[in-house]
Amino acid sequence: MAAASMTGGAHSAGPAEKPLEPKQILHIQPPLTDDKEAENISGAACAFVSDAAPSCLLIGDEKKYARFFTLKGDALVPGKQLYLLPKEFDETDAEGIAFSNGMYFLMGSYGLKKSGDFQDSRCPPRQRRSGHGPGC
Repeated sequence: MAAASMTGGAHSAGPAEKPLEPKQILHIQPPLTDDKEAENISGAACAFVSDAAPSCLLIGDEKKYARFFTLKGDALVPGKQLYLLPKEFDETDAEGIAFSNGMYFLMGSYGLKKSGDFQDSRCPPRQRRSGHGPGC
């Protein structure tokens, strides 16, 4: 079973502080059927605009797509895939995601392969909330 946790506010736990405790454990329902995606979730972000339901994206470092999702109670409900890279690339290597000023921003881990060669797929993908923003 894959689960994601949500914490209340970000702060670092110093040596004298207690570690952050999750406020709620979210279970992914229905489960992701691709093991590579389910076992490599790197981040999630939601855009809360007006009173409408939030737009949320889930990212992982081993896939070439992000995935929309919704929150229902203690369930994270996976939605449609949003492809970030063309067919010739294997993965985004996305390690973090944030939402600001109407756009999602993905952060990658590095620009070089472990061999030291440059990775063409490491351009900074951007996606407007509407789904029609500029890409790589």
